[in-house]
Amino acid sequence: MKFLKLKTLLLSSCLLLTSCSVLQSLYPLPTAQIPEQFAGTWTDKKKPSTAYCYPPTDSPKHAIWDIKPNENLIFLVGFEMYEILGYYSYSPTEFTAKAKDIIEEAEPETYRDISVKLLNKNTIQINGKTYYRCPKSPY
Repeated sequence: MKFLKLKTLLLSSCLLLTSCSVLQSLYPLPTAQIPEQFAGTWTDKKKPSTAYCYPPTDSPKHAIWDIKPNENLIFLVGFEMYEILGYYSYSPTEFTAKAKDIIEEAEPETYRDISVKLLNKNTIQINGKTYYRCPKSPY
């Protein structure tokens, strides 16, 4: 009889843990901040110049990502701006997060999963595409 009770308790615990992990994948972890190592401006060109990274227009012809950890923002300059709402996975070198498009014209509200991985101090991947750290802004 004791064995049956123990087996039932163990099975119940496993089901509860499985349910929690499924819920965690559906609902991101709140209250975390983008790790500081990701801060800065990133572009698709290896060894980018200052002129390439900081063009005089708000609509560059190439991808420029700006990551601001203290504001929990990631934005594709001139196109998209995302506020991180919560994290599915999180470590100092990579994270996957649920983000909300906060550009005013976005109707209806747009959400996106964003995956960012730090490959080294000057290279990251955003949703599988590689980007390189820009030099410091002259402005």
